[in-house]
Amino acid sequence: MDIPKEFLSKEFLSQFKTDEDVTAFMKELHTRVYEQMLEGEMDNHLGYEKHSNQGDHSGNSRNGSYKKQIQTEMGESVIQVPRDREGEFEPVVVPKHQSRGLSIERLVISLYAKGMSVSDIESEMQEIYGINLSTSAISIITNKVSQASSEWQNRPLESLYMIVWMGVLTDLKARGVEDILITVTDNLNGFTETIKSVFPASTTQICVVHQIRNSCRYVVWKEKKEFTSDLKNIYNAPTKEAAKMELDNFEQKWGAKYPYAIRSWRNNWEELTVFFDFPVEIRKIIYTTNLIENLNGKIRKYTKNKLSFPNDDALKKSVYLAITEIEKKWYQPIWNWALIFNQFITIFENRIQV
Repeated sequence: MDIPKEFLSKEFLSQFKTDEDVTAFMKELHTRVYEQMLEGEMDNHLGYEKHSNQGDHSGNSRNGSYKKQIQTEMGESVIQVPRDREGEFEPVVVPKHQSRGLSIERLVISLYAKGMSVSDIESEMQEIYGINLSTSAISIITNKVSQASSEWQNRPLESLYMIVWMGVLTDLKARGVEDILITVTDNLNGFTETIKSVFPASTTQICVVHQIRNSCRYVVWKEKKEFTSDLKNIYNAPTKEAAKMELDNFEQKWGAKYPYAIRSWRNNWEELTVFFDFPVEIRKIIYTTNLIENLNGKIRKYTKNKLSFPNDDALKKSVYLAITEIEKKWYQPIWNWALIFNQFITIFENRIQV
């Protein structure tokens, strides 16, 4: 990055008498650069520059700033961070809840993790931050993630997992998993057999939500609301026996019109109703694969901006970075987890060692 000529003029340099003067100036400059980068991010977030009339009646606008103490390469500094009225501004150069500013390398990786392509990052760095980085330089920086991605993908795992959504089971076992208490699958062909061959003691629950979707696939639109409402009586029943009675009632009402739906429930009944064997708190976790589907949806949110990937490594790198971004928001524990954990210990006392 070129240093402005005025910074090297005799007149400018004459103000520095000691090493402390230079250090103080560099620290102040560092602070001002961060603040200008944050202002640039806010301009980009709102879509208009500060004091511009384009912000009138835009639905969101600047709302002053707040002081934040950060640690940088130059030491501790206090900067002014802009904020918007809607509270939607998520700064990249100095992220929320973090006290350390991003280095250029970390900034590039952060932008790449959020789904931006190499060429987009090049433009972003220039337009918002005034930093010139070639696509090749950005590629070199992001390629450093590949090793971390590989290490993460092959990291040792815990010896026991209480609940697993269907994955590459043989790989999990090779990486140290010895037991899975409950697996939840979407009932694709061969899932149950594969699970039993690798983890024979695992209990298998078929996702009820997938079953409902499959049951409703060919139901005419005007009857779908009533049809799904009647299905709720089955999986919301208090016990497996009560659920069986509700299925019989369901068949009496809909069996003649939609026999395939009844047949599917009866063929998969034992694995669809495993969750009834557990307390209500555990049932809510294991009757559906929606949690893992939610994660997959968030990964797609980060990767969809890239229409194609040059190779498998580029895709793995992007997915790994997406997951690291998603993990930052995994601070809310499962509701009633202490109670649920104790229920697991009671039910599987011979297989869980605390």
